[in-house]
Amino acid sequence: MAATLASVLAAIYILWMYQRTMTGPVKEQTKNMPDLKARELWAVGPLIALIIFFGFYPQPLLNIINPAVHRTLVQTHSTDPVPPHPARVVVHVGKGTSGAKTARGAQAASGTLNKKGLAP
Repeated sequence: MAATLASVLAAIYILWMYQRTMTGPVKEQTKNMPDLKARELWAVGPLIALIIFFGFYPQPLLNIINPAVHRTLVQTHSTDPVPPHPARVVVHVGKGTSGAKTARGAQAASGTLNKKGLAP
């Protein structure tokens, strides 16, 4: 209940702040401010492109942080939680091979799937 209330209040605050800063009449003190210059666009453009790229394809960033996450899990004697549903995970077999098997196919081949096709 408290989390729901906090989320609703945060949404109201953010929308109120957006309304006060981004809409309405332009103030006299900011009326003559120019938009971004070409030099500033050259600095911000690649950052925006990277944000959009990694929004659609985050795997390169995940490959960077996964070793640190794994070391932390080992140091805290924790395990990576298994998702509650079977997800299709591609497991690359061998180093440098182009063939790939799905986790479900590998489990089916090893006989670890139950009658419903789910891993125990």
